[in-house]
Amino acid sequence: MRPGRGCKSCRKKHAKCITEDGASACVRCIDSGHVCDFEPRIRFKEVKHVDAASKGPGVRVELSFEEDQVWVSTNQPCKFIIEDVVNGTEWDTTELAGDSTIAVNEGVSGTALTTILEDHDEDIANDSLQAGTTAEQQPYGDELRVNPDHAYIQLPEPNSHHSNTIDVPQSPSTFLWNPRKDTGIAATTLSPFTPALSDFRGDAILSPSDIAINQTPRTNLTSKREAFLLHKYTNLLAPWADIFDSRQHCKRLVPRLCLHIPMMRYAVLALSARHQAIVTKGTELEASYYHGKSLELVIDALSAPEETYDETHLVTVAILRHYEELGNDDDHRTHLLGTVRLLRTVSKFSLSGGLGETASWWILRQDIYVALVHKQPLSVDLSTYDQASAFDLEDDGSYSNMVVLLVARILQLLHSPSHSTDISAWETLETETDAWWNAKPDTFQPIFYEEPDLSQNRAFPTMCMVSSAPMAGLAYYHVAKVLISMHKPLSPKLSGFHAAKTRQEAEKNVIHHLSQAIGLSASNGELENATFETHHLLYMCGYCLKHPAQREAAINFLTWSEDVTGWRTSNTVNMLKEQWKHLDAAE
Repeated sequence: MRPGRGCKSCRKKHAKCITEDGASACVRCIDSGHVCDFEPRIRFKEVKHVDAASKGPGVRVELSFEEDQVWVSTNQPCKFIIEDVVNGTEWDTTELAGDSTIAVNEGVSGTALTTILEDHDEDIANDSLQAGTTAEQQPYGDELRVNPDHAYIQLPEPNSHHSNTIDVPQSPSTFLWNPRKDTGIAATTLSPFTPALSDFRGDAILSPSDIAINQTPRTNLTSKREAFLLHKYTNLLAPWADIFDSRQHCKRLVPRLCLHIPMMRYAVLALSARHQAIVTKGTELEASYYHGKSLELVIDALSAPEETYDETHLVTVAILRHYEELGNDDDHRTHLLGTVRLLRTVSKFSLSGGLGETASWWILRQDIYVALVHKQPLSVDLSTYDQASAFDLEDDGSYSNMVVLLVARILQLLHSPSHSTDISAWETLETETDAWWNAKPDTFQPIFYEEPDLSQNRAFPTMCMVSSAPMAGLAYYHVAKVLISMHKPLSPKLSGFHAAKTRQEAEKNVIHHLSQAIGLSASNGELENATFETHHLLYMCGYCLKHPAQREAAINFLTWSEDVTGWRTSNTVNMLKEQWKHLDAAE
């Protein structure tokens, strides 16, 4: 027997019980206004036999009670509990007597998705299920090998022994990781349907998301197909937006908000449907339908006075922007302009500490993508991020947000009138970038590192990471180093040989950091939400790769990435092949 975990209300509803440090009640009870009772309950598990240790064959001892066994009366019937030790879910089996199989956590399992699709149209259901269990779940691996005469990226063998030294830039560590305060929020995995305040504010002020969930009517989805698309968003696409958010606001709150806010629901369904169409090579008619429905509602909502705008508008438009990004070929960046206008109208989003701030950082990363690929200035006002509450948290995502902001500042300088003359500004940003690298937490170190070796068919280094936030943070660091190497102006004192030597060293640095980024993404294909920055780098400076093995491995990575993430890279592949062709002809 053992004492129960969680309050009585959460145990009764089979819900995960989350209690903040120092709180007298769990988040669910605070949200619902229920009395939170943590009185422990004794539960018994039936044991019919034990296996006794012996030197010979195992001995099973059947348990039975003596005739004079004393029995204790109970006021209520005892219930036998089956606990899912992985997900922390408890299931009352009183009403399931005789049923020896219980589906645990069906909401996110492949079996549940199969059930959701069973009754859907045959052509769509089969394609959707096949894509959900093949392309989306296949990590970058040895099946993407290049020509035997060249090299490919190969994950290390279990018993291989190689050098684990990493090239660390040596520069003054003037930038130290020192959050303003520690709120005690750990980077944990939370259920997307955990009913909780979106930002856990101490003053218990409800956010617009909380108000929408608690005070607006709920409308269920209209079909099993829509349920499948919402599952797809929750478990695959939302983590892309939550990459640096330890509280996983998009995964936890957006699926619930979709049942209360139609414009957000249609935006999510459009995004999921477009992604599904890309990975299955299918039609986008369904995605276009949901996209049109969402746009109608968004236009109507944004025609209201600006003081009525809130984080739900911001998130919806950011999701629509993600929809545009997946299109790539027809990316007119319309919704990015919409998100920037919203962000300018209500700057408090970036300081809210909840879903609004998560969306704000997501929009900044979208703006960085546009600046890198389309070579245009940032649209977002960076001053709104200086006091963001994300910097109050001591976690990997918050530390990564710092280098994201550094990349944004570098791009801001690059497109300023003084970018070619203000050498001191470039040196300051370079020093801060190197200091970020030198002060990074241990979680940003790979658990396995192997240098590239063309003789061993390794075109790029192997760097195995544990989680996606540090990996994506390191990718942004390499983006920052590439931008500085490519655009930092030369000192007026340099000329002739010394100027040529400096340019040559800069090109070597570009190739080094590009190779590191490709190796990082290719070694961690299962962390697909952290690979996008490498796409942008290859688009920006992939032409610098000279060795045929590196070129072929880079093309293989881009091809694999489109098949798995749905991010269209075919244009980048064609562009790189054309650039390499011209450069080789010039030599």
